[in-house]
Amino acid sequence: MEEVGKYQSLSTATLGPSAPEAHGGEERRSGRDRRSRPTPMLSRYTFRGRRRGPRRADDPQWNYYVDRPDRQAWAMAVALFVLSACDALFTLFLLDRGAHEMNPFMRHILGYGHGPFLFVKYGLTFFGALMLLLHANYYLYRPWLSVRRIAGVLLFFYLWLVVYEVFLTL
Repeated sequence: MEEVGKYQSLSTATLGPSAPEAHGGEERRSGRDRRSRPTPMLSRYTFRGRRRGPRRADDPQWNYYVDRPDRQAWAMAVALFVLSACDALFTLFLLDRGAHEMNPFMRHILGYGHGPFLFVKYGLTFFGALMLLLHANYYLYRPWLSVRRIAGVLLFFYLWLVVYEVFLTL
């Protein structure tokens, strides 16, 4: 191991020799990035790979995809799905009591019955939650307008809607 004064070099003591030292002093890296394209949004490693953040310290710390979203992103996705389920159930309950669906698209789907309504509502919610998980680390305007922050505000309004529906059922 390489020693600097009385102390070992941190890089060789903990990580072993650097790339040129391991290969007889010859630098094998070309100096250019070998990746031909950026990391894709969806890949075979999505949700089961190892990547939880940017790979290197000098990589941008915004607008990057990860294989495993963090707990906050998962919590927001689950909250979105739970609120959507509550909204759907309260909507059907209120419709049976004489209320009208305000969303024209969902009103049209309700014409086919409750089953298609629930299928479309949960399908759209699943797609929205998936987009939230995939883009949780994206910013529309750095540093303060992130997808995560916008999702938090929208979840607050969705919670308010469900609380309003609860009061309508009383």
